[in-house]
Amino acid sequence: MAGAPEPRPLPRHTAAGPQPLPGGARSHSVGRFEKHPRREDGYMTWSRRDFVRTGSAFAAAGLFGLDSTLLADPLEAARRYRPFRPLLQDPDVRAVAMAALDAARSAGARYADVRVASGASRRTIVQNTQVFTQLISGSLNFGVRVLVDGAWGFASSTIVTEEEAARVAQVAVRQSSLNPWGGTRTLELAPAPVVADGQWETPIDLDPWNYTIQDQLELQIAANEAVMNAGEAMGVPGVTGFSDFLFGKNDVVFASSEGSYIAQRFHGFGNSYGAQVISEDRMNFGSSSPESFKTGGYGWEAIDGIPFAADAEQAVEDAIMMMNAREPDVGRYDLVLDSAAVSAAFNASIVPALEFDRVLGYEMHAGGTSYLSPPEEVLGQYSFNNPKLNVRATGAAPRAGGMYRWD
Repeated sequence: MAGAPEPRPLPRHTAAGPQPLPGGARSHSVGRFEKHPRREDGYMTWSRRDFVRTGSAFAAAGLFGLDSTLLADPLEAARRYRPFRPLLQDPDVRAVAMAALDAARSAGARYADVRVASGASRRTIVQNTQVFTQLISGSLNFGVRVLVDGAWGFASSTIVTEEEAARVAQVAVRQSSLNPWGGTRTLELAPAPVVADGQWETPIDLDPWNYTIQDQLELQIAANEAVMNAGEAMGVPGVTGFSDFLFGKNDVVFASSEGSYIAQRFHGFGNSYGAQVISEDRMNFGSSSPESFKTGGYGWEAIDGIPFAADAEQAVEDAIMMMNAREPDVGRYDLVLDSAAVSAAFNASIVPALEFDRVLGYEMHAGGTSYLSPPEEVLGQYSFNNPKLNVRATGAAPRAGGMYRWD
């Protein structure tokens, strides 16, 4: 627009020091990072002593959800972070869900359901003893789905109040009236058991949120040092220890116009830890993760009992073997795949085809369609090619990342 003022850039720290914030407010850094030397690529080099000295600053940053790129800009941090809200026994959330369902029914919905979700994740990335990332993030939102005259409508919001829930439900009903399929077909929903007051939580041994981000970083530094020490003891140059730890917690509340009200909490741990070796000419490299490093439906126990010293030596040896491995000749071979390779293959082939909205054509002009459509023609008849391949989906596998009680 002509004459509009130029947008004011967000305040950042520069080589000359912190810049003033609007209104004369001050920007406060967390920790005294200027005392640590920087490499040419901009990353800070930390020793264990450096880490312990600034540990309290990192703990404070973790408490308020600040990542390392936002420590100098509290305004940006406040915009990006939403605190985790426990939902499992929250009467206010139940009232929000009921307000949405009542408004949807009053507006003409034959069926409606509500999902309220609150999530938190904590991720730390460390290479050798250099902290690359430390981030806590959170989210809070809800969505309302309605069925009116054979057409679906959906609307969502991040303002979790009864008034907003009623408004969003009405928006979802209005959206369904604009659906071109409305009034042209009849949708009969499959019968589902009513769960009036269901509650479930991923079974874990140790709650990771009882530990600080400082505890997490200190453990990663010790793990990486074990890899570095193993490489040095074996006389192998260029050994790098890397660790990327991510803990997640998600509360999801589901309520339907049929009478169900279900609250579930999902815990999970993921990402990577291991050794990387780079050849002297930097043309080849190998990496390996210890067998004891587990991901999935775990709490703090996933990393609390890792025997770093024993694992590190094996990880370095495997990484060296990978780096020195000869490229195979062109041909057909029998392959032995680990769980990560199998899940990657399934995620690229079978899993997308089973997505509900793809199968029913709702993603035709967005995410795509499915070769398992229409479902009534392929159910019980379609073969994935090899009769020796059997795939079974279950939400009850212990320690699986996709474990759940109610879907």
